[in-house]
Amino acid sequence: MQVQRMVKMILNTEKLPKLDDITDSMAIAICHAHSAKFAEKL
Repeated sequence: MQVQRMVKMILNTEKLPKLDDITDSMAIAICHAHSAKFAEKL
């Protein structure tokens, strides 16, 4: 539920896909995007 709430908040959306696996995949993509930005700065 925490992952779902954070993805929903970060993406500023009302609804998320029903399947938890899809939400988890979205969270992984968000983490990767944030870490890639951080790695560029190093």
